Amino acid sequence: MKADLSDQLATLIRPGFVAGTGSTRLPRLRVYLSAMIERMDKGVVDLGRDGERMEQVHVVGEELDALVLKLPAHRRNDQDITDIRWQIQELRVSLFAQRLGTAGPVSAQRIYALMDRAEDATAS
Repeated sequence: MKADLSDQLATLIRPGFVAGTGSTRLPRLRVYLSAMIERMDKGVVDLGRDGERMEQVHVVGEELDALVLKLPAHRRNDQDITDIRWQIQELRVSLFAQRLGTAGPVSAQRIYALMDRAEDATAS
């Protein structure tokens, strides 16, 4: 759990994160950080369940990484790919701190559908 939270924090809070996050998504950072704290509180009570949820997030993230590697370099930071990265943060909220609420409907299946669309858009 510690390594995963450290990686998530480094993804969210890095040099230039304010500009990189953008004004529309910046308010959600507080939710993601609050979800991390809630996860720390709950996770120690049931490490097994935390591990299962973490694995779900990792599988989705690995699928995204594989997709990005297949994309031409000019597509890797396009809006649709960036949106998928943020959807993974929302997935974390839905799995680890559901009471905080997500910015919209989110699931691994929805994220996979977004990845399929991004891949199809590249092939066109």
